[in-house]
Amino acid sequence: MRNKLRLLALVLAIPLVGFGVAEGIQIKTEHDWQQAIQKQLGQKAEFRQELTLHRICADSDMAKRIPEVCSEYGDLGTMETAALWTGASGLTLLLVTALLGRISRFNRRLLLAFKPALYLTIVSLLVLIPLNAALAIFALYLAESTLIGRVHVGIILAIGLGALAGILGMIRGTLGLVKRAQTTVIGKRLDEAHNPRLAELVTHLAGKLGAVLPEHIVVGLNPNFFVTEADVQCLDGRFHGRTLFLSLPLCRILSVRELEAVIGHELGHYIGLDTQFSRKFFPIYRGASESLAAVAANAGQGARLVALLPAITILSFFLDCFSVAENRVSRERELTADQVAARAVDPRTFAVALVKIHAFMPCWQAVLGQMRKSLEEGKQIINSSLLFEDASHDLAVSRYLDECDPLQGLSEHRLPHPTDSHPPLGIRLESLSISMDDVTQDAIDTCPEPVAIDLIADFEPLEEDLTDVEHSLLVKSGQVSLPPPSLPVNPKQS
Repeated sequence: MRNKLRLLALVLAIPLVGFGVAEGIQIKTEHDWQQAIQKQLGQKAEFRQELTLHRICADSDMAKRIPEVCSEYGDLGTMETAALWTGASGLTLLLVTALLGRISRFNRRLLLAFKPALYLTIVSLLVLIPLNAALAIFALYLAESTLIGRVHVGIILAIGLGALAGILGMIRGTLGLVKRAQTTVIGKRLDEAHNPRLAELVTHLAGKLGAVLPEHIVVGLNPNFFVTEADVQCLDGRFHGRTLFLSLPLCRILSVRELEAVIGHELGHYIGLDTQFSRKFFPIYRGASESLAAVAANAGQGARLVALLPAITILSFFLDCFSVAENRVSRERELTADQVAARAVDPRTFAVALVKIHAFMPCWQAVLGQMRKSLEEGKQIINSSLLFEDASHDLAVSRYLDECDPLQGLSEHRLPHPTDSHPPLGIRLESLSISMDDVTQDAIDTCPEPVAIDLIADFEPLEEDLTDVEHSLLVKSGQVSLPPPSLPVNPKQS
């Protein structure tokens, strides 16, 4: 309830203040006019009631006798009307957004109209922003001139310029709200001709499942797998369209069959209706969220914030209303893709791959720690992917020797994704009708045969190049303090 009141306060604050100031000045003007009439007519109350300023200014002939007074009085009425319309428009936009968000929870097809709805919301806000800004400026101007009898032109001018800058900034920002989501990965695009085995596997799977083929396959050191319609920026440039990302370190501990199941899951997002969500909703939703966060961060303070705050509030509410539906659909589509993976290979093989990824993904943090330590000692890891494999072997041995539960605590673990969200591992296994105990022994096997990494041609030089890039990023980001260079030895002093 408190959040709803705060939402209404942020959206209606300026219209209410503008209406209140206009109404207050109207009352004061009418009171001053009645006092002036009383001096002229004395106690003839019946005539004073006929000569209210409201009636005089409503009569065009009589209004011509006091044009300046009626003009100012009429401006106050216009300001009241503008305040009412602005407040009503903001409130209507909130109510329509809330209704659409509620309906989308039960009708997922409505999410496919998210982009047009976002456009309409932005257009509405581009009308509301200048109205709110104008109301704020005139309210401050009238209040100051009425209460203290003078106007601080510098302050009013600063508010006007700030509001104008805020409007222009919001226009630029809202143009970015409909951009596609984008993600950056430290990786390289694979050439199909150079990797025929992997290309054949992906093509075969897509045909078997009736899925759309990815347009690009990118490999990197990040311990994750995903497919996305978001723009992917990697070391080879920016790629548009469907991009499948494969983790080189994880491919070292997955079997070919397990990797096939994982890719089957990713291709499952491009079958039937799920293809439309992958293209038309999730990238736009994430892009809008990222852009709104950027607009809010650069909104500034004072007058500029006054102009932008109602718009930022309504846009935030717009995204929040769809977030519940987004979470529900995201969960459903992940579980559906899991079933596709099970159909592509078999449920148990996919479950093993899934648990293995969850179990050994944290090893990458240990690898990064070792890379930082080596850099601080003036050394450098040659192949971080190989180091990940060794760390996984060590962790697998320690978990195998653990007599209690080698995979304890994994049930609530979630996999990251650049544009979607995944349900916890326990729920995914339950939907496959497989328990953790059923796959524990195979899931801690980090030396499978045949191993998936063999599908990628010349993978070791690729891993070494990416390791060099990771080292450079650790240094440039300030995560590592390099040791000072050794001073050259003076032969004469040796």
